[in-house]
Amino acid sequence: MKNILKYLLLLMPILLLWSCGDDIEEVIATPSTAPIILESGSDAVNLDPNYRNNPAITLTWSHADYDVQAVNNYTILFALSESFEEATEIIETTNRTQTWTVNQLNTAVQSIGMAPNEVGTLFVKVVSTLGSQGQLPMESNVVQFQMTPYVTYSFNDYYLVGNATSAGWDTNNNNQALFRDPSDENLYSFTGYFANGDSNDQNEGRFKLIEILGSWQPQWGDARNEGEDSYATSGEIAGNPGTQDSDPGRFGVPAAGYYEFSVNFSSMTYAITPVDASNAPIYDRIGIIGDAIDTGSDEDIAMMRNESFDPHNWYLQNVELANGEIKFRANNAWDVSWGNTTLYSGVGVLGGPDIPVTSGTYNIYFNDLTGEYQLIPVEE
Repeated sequence: MKNILKYLLLLMPILLLWSCGDDIEEVIATPSTAPIILESGSDAVNLDPNYRNNPAITLTWSHADYDVQAVNNYTILFALSESFEEATEIIETTNRTQTWTVNQLNTAVQSIGMAPNEVGTLFVKVVSTLGSQGQLPMESNVVQFQMTPYVTYSFNDYYLVGNATSAGWDTNNNNQALFRDPSDENLYSFTGYFANGDSNDQNEGRFKLIEILGSWQPQWGDARNEGEDSYATSGEIAGNPGTQDSDPGRFGVPAAGYYEFSVNFSSMTYAITPVDASNAPIYDRIGIIGDAIDTGSDEDIAMMRNESFDPHNWYLQNVELANGEIKFRANNAWDVSWGNTTLYSGVGVLGGPDIPVTSGTYNIYFNDLTGEYQLIPVEE
C-alpha cells in the first residue's frame, strides 16, 4: 500500500501537466509602437536661481506598445549632442510623465557637462523596455531645450577669526578660509601658523570660526563655555545659532607654532595637532594659470599672503574666471605646480592634472604645505 501511494504521488504532477497542456498559450512580445514625447513645453527654459523650486520642464509621452499586456519601463536620456553618443540615463520610471524643478534641471545638465553661465542645448529622448533586463528597447522622438545654467554651490564655508590668526578678532580682515574635503562636505581643515603672544595668558592663542565675512553670526567654537574652555587638543563643537542661542567657547593653542586644525560637522568634533613645517620650502611666488584666466601671455596671476605671519598660505580675492581649467604653480615657472580634478576644493598634487572651474567671480585659497585649494564663489 505504501508503495502504491508513493507512485501515485509521483505521477500527480505529470498528470496535471498533461491535463493542462492544451490550455497553455504562447505569448510573444513584439515591439510595435515606440513612445512619442507628446508635450514638453517651450524649448527655451529659464533657469532662474531665484525660483529654484518652480517647475522647469515637464515631459509627457505616449504608451509604448509591445502587443502584450505588461508594465513598460521608461528611461529618460539627456545628452549635449543630437547623436546621443555620450548620453546619460537620468531617470528610470514606469510613469509616462516627468517634471524637473529649476534646481533639479540645473544640477542635472551640469552633471552631464553643460557649462554654467553659457547658453547650452539639451537633447532628450525616452527609451522603453520590458522586463528587469531592459529587453526590446524602443526609442522616442528627440526634443531639445535651450537654457543657461547658473553656478550651483551648496557648500558652507568657514573662516578663522581670533588672536591666534592673522586676521585677529576682525571678522573681515582677509580671514583665512578652511579647506573642505572634496569627498566629504562635512570635513574641513587648515594647516598653518597659529600665534600665541603669551603662553601664560589663557586668552591668548584663541580662535573661532565664522561663516560669513564681516558677521559674527553664525559662529562656531568649543562646546564649553568661555572661561571653562582651557586649551584642548580635541573636543566637541557648538555653534550660535547652529546648536545654541549663546556664543560657544574658544578653540586654542597653548604655544605659537604650526598646527593642523580639523573639524567634523557630522560628528560635531574638532582636533588640533602640532605640525613640523621647519623643512618646508618657502616660495617667492605662487600664482594661478590656465585657460580660465586671461592674462594675455604665459604669465600667471600672482597670489597674495601675509608673509610675516604665515608664508605658506596664499589667497586671491574677486578673481574672474571663465569656464575652463587652472593650476597653481611656484615662481612663475612649471618646475613646481599643483593640480587635481575636483571642482571648488581639493588637494593639489605635484605635477597633477588641471583643476576644472566654472565661470564666475571667486575668492581663491591655496596652501603650499598641503596642496589644498579652495575656490569660493563671490555673490554679486
